[in-house]
Amino acid sequence: VISGGDDGHLRWWPIEEIDTAEADYDNGILEFGIRMRKEMRIPPSSSEHNVHPAHIQHVVVGQDEATWLIQDSRNGMIWIFDMSSGTCTNALSCHSQQVT
Repeated sequence: VISGGDDGHLRWWPIEEIDTAEADYDNGILEFGIRMRKEMRIPPSSSEHNVHPAHIQHVVVGQDEATWLIQDSRNGMIWIFDMSSGTCTNALSCHSQQVT
């Protein structure tokens, strides 16, 4: 399972732990800790990308499963993320404000 959100990070979670997670209702413990497998900031923190962390709205995985398109509504960009190399490049840039 992969999640992404307002903090600009994609996070990988183990489906096995999620699938078997069970709250302890008898003791009133409704939380269950799941260990994150991997975390990556979009775009990566570097001098190459002088933008804020993405507000990830949508992620589309290509047929090859190595190329991902990531919609960033904070910076008004579409990022191309290459899973095999870990590189993140800007595919499209536009405004990120409302159109009225």
